[in-house]
Amino acid sequence: MLALEVPVRDERVVWKNTEQYEWAHPGGGIEKHLEVWEREEILTKLEMKEIVRIDAATNLEMEDLVRAMQRCEKRFVEHYAIAHVAIAKYGLAVLDALFALLSKAPACALDALRHVDSLRVASWLAPYEEMFLDWASFHPVTAALSLLPAALGDSKDRKIAQKTLSHMRKNGHEEAIRDAAALYGPDASAEIDALFAPEPLPSRAPSLPEFVSLVKLPMPLTKEGEIIGEEPRARLVQLLSLLPLEAARDAIDQVKAGCDADSLATLGVALADEWVEAGAETKHKWALLAAGALGDDIAARKLAEWTVEWAKAKIHARSRVALEALSLVGTDVALMHTDRIARTMKGALRTNAAATLDEIAKARNLSQEELGDRLVPSLGLDPSGSTWLDFGARRFRVSFDEALVPELFDVAGERLARLPRANKDDDEAKAARAIATFKGLQSDAKKIAPDQVRRLERAMCTERSWSVAEFRTFFIEHPLMVHLARRLVWLTDNSIAFRIIEDRAFAGEDDRERTIPGDARVRIAHPISIASSVGAWSTTFTDYLIVQPFPQLGRETYALTAEERESHVITRFEERPVPGSRFFALKNRGWGFYDYAIGKVLRGGYIAMLDSDPGLGFLQSKPEDQKLGELTLRRESGSPAKFGDLSRIDASELVRDVELLVK
Repeated sequence: MLALEVPVRDERVVWKNTEQYEWAHPGGGIEKHLEVWEREEILTKLEMKEIVRIDAATNLEMEDLVRAMQRCEKRFVEHYAIAHVAIAKYGLAVLDALFALLSKAPACALDALRHVDSLRVASWLAPYEEMFLDWASFHPVTAALSLLPAALGDSKDRKIAQKTLSHMRKNGHEEAIRDAAALYGPDASAEIDALFAPEPLPSRAPSLPEFVSLVKLPMPLTKEGEIIGEEPRARLVQLLSLLPLEAARDAIDQVKAGCDADSLATLGVALADEWVEAGAETKHKWALLAAGALGDDIAARKLAEWTVEWAKAKIHARSRVALEALSLVGTDVALMHTDRIARTMKGALRTNAAATLDEIAKARNLSQEELGDRLVPSLGLDPSGSTWLDFGARRFRVSFDEALVPELFDVAGERLARLPRANKDDDEAKAARAIATFKGLQSDAKKIAPDQVRRLERAMCTERSWSVAEFRTFFIEHPLMVHLARRLVWLTDNSIAFRIIEDRAFAGEDDRERTIPGDARVRIAHPISIASSVGAWSTTFTDYLIVQPFPQLGRETYALTAEERESHVITRFEERPVPGSRFFALKNRGWGFYDYAIGKVLRGGYIAMLDSDPGLGFLQSKPEDQKLGELTLRRESGSPAKFGDLSRIDASELVRDVELLVK
């Protein structure tokens, strides 16, 4: 036991690039001096739950912002970014107000506190384990400094502090913990070495809980297809019962190297099922972790379903274990489901899943879009982009159409409307697994397809490009994405337009082979970039019956008038009626609600705003029908910008978005 005293450490607010300015100016607001009565009017409206300008907080003084955090409803504090503006403009001076906000709007307060590297923050967040771990991922050394006295001392909080350090270590912060221990001296470093030393396997085999029925559990096979026997199976289950012990995981990896993967996965899922049926006590969570340690794509799907199901039922401890098990599977499908949880769920579950993905991105130095390229699972497809379902006596091939919907074919190549049922001539076990595989493919594809189609359409509109090597890896050689890539026209930075043909070579609109230089950059061709050959390409795609996953060759394009190019206002949409419900469709194209208007952030630091009457209040779940007003353009600094400053593609897409509203 060590008696450590937390050192004095400077507090600081940490920002990246232009982040502080952006937080201080929500909605691109411009700072200006307001009289006391003007600020009082804004505050009164907020307290009375009335809508004000989205950038109203930009011009409030510190005492105004503190009052708003104290008196305004949570949704108003969040929507008007009160805490964001406060921390960006006044830094550490509003720290106490942010601590007080934790009880009312924890997510909002934590968002601001993530920027504060301070032992005071660590102390305030200590009772809230999940929020502490979230904050600790941004300031791991300071977090560890706050934990080490309790973790290494004779404190009633010793076990809790050690558990939190263990979570930080799992999240990739071991080096930061060791750096913090070094600041306390060699004795603290030695204690951390002992704390983090791998725990050895016990000398005696553990007893198994009553819910484990060895007789009923499936029998694993060797890689040669031989049954391993009852005694080895029992020893394997005993080994699994020691999870998440690191030494047990290492031993399990050795077993996996010599056994049939499918049979091990079946055993893991069976153990998890028995655990759930017995009441799912957390003390026996090893049974769920076993499904991850031995699992395959089928296990990953089941674990992902449980993770979400238990989170929605507020069984959070069980949901966390399911997510941990999912991370153990390690396949592309498991990673895909982790990504989906990070994007669609809320609270701690979303934070934990996102932390896993962030660690991957940081380790590989990837942007979110670049990470997205790597998160698309192969779904177990072969290099041709298909897979076979083996029923024993019969086989069926699965491929995918332009929307990534699975298509079924028999061995003669005839299209089937549905997967046949198993019959008496089929192998029962193989047929059951084949049916489960097909259902899994249907489920995964349904989740994957909309995101990937939108991602590629967004890449076309922003002219995102890939190196030739990346293009081959993420599209040509990817067994799932190739189904989308084949249905698009691509363009190199030296203006070679091509499509991917059946043998994965390249051809132009005239069907002649195209050679792509190895040092080229490749992007999805926007029709404006290939305007002179769009007609020829359309004919080629029609001749080959190629259906595109989103509008490319047939995409509407728009040009600005000379007057519009020289102005920061476009009036062509004024007075055009639009049903209120249609505005939600703009969210998938990058638009957001900004109180009585909607806006879109464009490349180059531009913001477009579309006015409407009577206006789109941010609290409206069902907006009223609208009449459109002006479309305006400004820079992020707030100064007006000419529409002619935009690229032709950005200008066309902006007009197209609004035109789609009124059609």
